[in-house]
Amino acid sequence: MRYSAGDKVFHGVNYFVLVILALSCLLPFVHVVALSFSSGAAADAAEVTLWPVELTLSSYRYAFQKSEFIRSYFNTIKRVLLCVSVNMILVILTAYPLSKTNRAFPGRTFIAWFFVVTMLISGGMIPTYLVVS
Repeated sequence: MRYSAGDKVFHGVNYFVLVILALSCLLPFVHVVALSFSSGAAADAAEVTLWPVELTLSSYRYAFQKSEFIRSYFNTIKRVLLCVSVNMILVILTAYPLSKTNRAFPGRTFIAWFFVVTMLISGGMIPTYLVVS
């Protein structure tokens, strides 16, 4: 397929903008990883940018020596496995009947609108505060 000059300029600018956006999302994570592998003195002196300074594993050694960290990490893994499996089961049990026609599933339109309305309208400020706190 042949592209015109305008298409080539558009694709070039589009790729450039997308690369800049991707880097702006990834570079903070790279910086945090570099900080975690750097010594405390280098991190305190703000010498670390995107590459570790005075490479050390002491922060990871410290974290993995704490029983609270290990316990909370396994709790996180258990929660993820449980919640993902329960949510997938519920989504499948809901989506399958909603994929049928009104003739095959007479209440489909009402139930579909029920889900749409509850997605669009939040519970309000007080229930959100109670959930967050």
